[in-house]
Amino acid sequence: NRTPWELLDSLFQEGAKWDTAGILKGRYDEENKEVKGQVYWCLSLLDEPSQVKGDDSPIYPYVAATWSHDGSQAVKFRAMSVRIVCANTHHAAMFGAGSDLNVSIRHFGDPQQRIEKAKQALKHARTKHKEFLVAAEELVSLGVSDIGIEAFIETIVPLPLVADGFVTTDRVRGNVMGARGKLRAILNGDTGTVEQGIRNTAYGLFEGGIEYFDHVRPHRTPETYFQRNVMRVEQTKAALVGTVREIAA
Repeated sequence: NRTPWELLDSLFQEGAKWDTAGILKGRYDEENKEVKGQVYWCLSLLDEPSQVKGDDSPIYPYVAATWSHDGSQAVKFRAMSVRIVCANTHHAAMFGAGSDLNVSIRHFGDPQQRIEKAKQALKHARTKHKEFLVAAEELVSLGVSDIGIEAFIETIVPLPLVADGFVTTDRVRGNVMGARGKLRAILNGDTGTVEQGIRNTAYGLFEGGIEYFDHVRPHRTPETYFQRNVMRVEQTKAALVGTVREIAA
């Protein structure tokens, strides 16, 4: 673990700050009587707040670092932008295939080379954050009617199709309507879009969808909740950009 922490220390010389760190539980190896597969993670904040036109919520670039406790996995970095008011996480991969940061650093080799790769990850995070802001400004310029907002809600939280003699039960329908109500509350709420002045824009729909998928959609454990927000790019979130553009059109 010393090597990854030394790498992170090198990032702080370039303007990054500690935010949060933790451990994702591994599996217990009965044969060897030890825990394997534990993953350490650390979120680094770049104290460089930005804003999107019409949205007074600050947005910060972040870098997430992960590595395995036993050294079996390289140190990996991921770039994201976080809209602080509702802790929405936006991964670079949402805005184009292959655009996500994927810098891997092995636990051995030239220490100076490792540090340079870590700096490369930080530089990439700043670049991707700027690209996110450009994309967000485009989405702000796309207007959406109230009818479009309802179409978005029904698209994001669909009612299961009836087929082959099966019917949607009252319980399933009730769950869907309840979820739609929560998404509608986000879009009409102060952390969502109304007070931010972006409700009737594609950007407002996008942020509402991110907040729903990040924080409102049910999760099994705190670990799965964290992993879907930070550790991986959710396909449902990645598809939001295309969906809101279609709704606006």
